[in-house]
Amino acid sequence: MKQRATGLVAAFLAAGFAVQAGASPGDLITSFSGTVYGLALNPNNAQLYASTDTSVLVIDTVSLRLVASIPVSGAPRGLAVSPDGTRLYVATTNTTRLVVLDIPSLTLLDPIPLPYAAYDVEAGNGGRLYATPGNIGSYRGIMQIDATTGSFVREFTEGVFVYYSGLLEISPDRNFLYFANRFLSPGTLAKFDVSADMPVKVYQNPHASLGSNGQDLWLTPTGEYVYYAVGSGNGTYGYVIARIRTFDMTVRGALLTGPYPREITTSPDGAFAYAVHASGHIDVWDTETQTQLTQYATSGEATELIVDRSGNHLFASFPGGLRVYEAEGSAPLVDEDDDGVDDAVDNCPGVSNPGQEDADQDDLGDACDEFPDEANHDLAMCRLDLDAATADLASCTGELTICLDAVPGDADGDGEIDPTDACPGTPPGGPVDEAGCSREQFCARFTGDTLTCARSDWRNDEPGAVNPGDCRPEQPGRSWLPLGKEPTPCLAD
Repeated sequence: MKQRATGLVAAFLAAGFAVQAGASPGDLITSFSGTVYGLALNPNNAQLYASTDTSVLVIDTVSLRLVASIPVSGAPRGLAVSPDGTRLYVATTNTTRLVVLDIPSLTLLDPIPLPYAAYDVEAGNGGRLYATPGNIGSYRGIMQIDATTGSFVREFTEGVFVYYSGLLEISPDRNFLYFANRFLSPGTLAKFDVSADMPVKVYQNPHASLGSNGQDLWLTPTGEYVYYAVGSGNGTYGYVIARIRTFDMTVRGALLTGPYPREITTSPDGAFAYAVHASGHIDVWDTETQTQLTQYATSGEATELIVDRSGNHLFASFPGGLRVYEAEGSAPLVDEDDDGVDDAVDNCPGVSNPGQEDADQDDLGDACDEFPDEANHDLAMCRLDLDAATADLASCTGELTICLDAVPGDADGDGEIDPTDACPGTPPGGPVDEAGCSREQFCARFTGDTLTCARSDWRNDEPGAVNPGDCRPEQPGRSWLPLGKEPTPCLAD
């Protein structure tokens, strides 16, 4: 079953999206209609996904335009993008399913059934998904799902339980999953190793060490620090949000927000933090010094925050609308041409174009557009597609090389890889058994003129035979013991 975006997109696109030129940090740039509950960035492009009660919005974070509004029933909440950026997974709190969106075509695919309605979701490696139950009213664990087969795998806890709902974040390499509970006392923060199929808990905070009444969880895009906002504040330092280093899960400073910390996010490089603890403003922090730099004045209280890949736009959800503020900026996470613009949002990722000039507004920067005054020129678009295909091919070739390099060798060419070859020196082309040994090599371990092979089958190719062909004498002076005698080890099954 596939479902395409409907005419709601036209209604959203018709709304006013005037972007202020020369905006300063804290200025309100534009807004989108609808109360937003979940936000997620695509790691491979400039798209942002936002969940409302009835839809998922797809927003271009460079042009600040709505790309699509996808109708989704069941009260969408948490969002997760697959590692390759081609799938969006949506947790719905009113239905026991995980919604799946094909990002390139913006079509809904078959949903994945779940044992419980989900609140939050994250995507790991190997097609593994993780989701927390939402407002289930009993102590449950984290759900693990196989995205490849579309099936539920297991529920795991290791002493970490979800009651009202749980928050999830995953490391950039997708090998570590972070969990935090919501609205419970005390607050629980845990870290799981999810590099293999079975998750293993590697950290859980000591009882009550991070306060109570969990509100928000954020992992910096670099994966270096995790922040857990709780209503009572973390630890014994008052109303603060602790800066926790993920390497050893130790506290490395804290943001003294004041009562009651509720939302937290950072710039892509982690240098700036944006936090909410009261109505009327968003606090901006220097994370290295833990000093408050400024406040962005707001009308009302923000309930969700995220910064785009450029670090220039802060998206903040308020009742009835998603607002976009000019932000403090960020050092790029990936910058091939060293122009200070992250490749995910760079309109010329291979050619320096620091000002991102684009005279014809076709998302191809002037520095790499052969026809800068003609939007979407056929030749320019064709060459752009060729560059993208060439990059994909290079990436694929590199991954294939890594894969082939990791395959164990077979020095004697007998079909048995070296690590498990019991006879690595087999003459080329000769028959071998499952251990990589010829008959002569196998029998060379035994001495004597009498060998018993009444029930053996060296290569397991004559099952059930009383006297397999492997046991026929080939050398004068050797004899075979008759059936029923005690066999010697040579060639015994």
